[in-house]
Amino acid sequence: MLCLLGPAVWFWWRYPVNVDVLGMLFAVGAAITAPVYPVYAVGLAIIAGCINEKAPVFAAIYAWNPYMLAGLIPVAIRYFTAPVGTVPNGMTDECEEEVKWVLANPLKIFGRFHRETLSDAFKWVLPWGGLLFALYAPSWPLVVGLVAAYGLCLVATDSQRLYVWAMPLMAAAVAPEYIGFGLLLSWFLYRKTAIMRYV
Repeated sequence: MLCLLGPAVWFWWRYPVNVDVLGMLFAVGAAITAPVYPVYAVGLAIIAGCINEKAPVFAAIYAWNPYMLAGLIPVAIRYFTAPVGTVPNGMTDECEEEVKWVLANPLKIFGRFHRETLSDAFKWVLPWGGLLFALYAPSWPLVVGLVAAYGLCLVATDSQRLYVWAMPLMAAAVAPEYIGFGLLLSWFLYRKTAIMRYV
């Protein structure tokens, strides 16, 4: 329930064609399967990589198992066989120019799209709501997952849609005694942050 009020979830509901949800589900499935059926887990990680290029990396963090990085094989195949700097068809000229700029200047993205909002807690922290109680029980997977998830924002125009990849780790770390109050906090902050529609 805490996850349903988590960051970017409103975006998933509104745009169900987004591949983040399905990629995350397969990444979580790989992590759950890894301790018992590692071969099947690698298969799930590979499927996750076919869906979303970030998924195998987070599957490895969720499972704390480097074998999940095998899911990057289809990502690498796609990277080395796809035309460089291609822009999807059907875009407006303005949007196409922005996409071309992003592809050509990945290290400048943060400065252009995020620097002015860096101190905005409603964009970067508060959307976690009750999941913030996970920080009472930090672990290496949680810390690495948060660094990786927020690190994505350095080279991308989106924010919540990317750092939400740490959500399974945050949810797993919330102690049961905090869930009730966490739900109330999540509901209050969800209403505040969803209105702003940060992506």
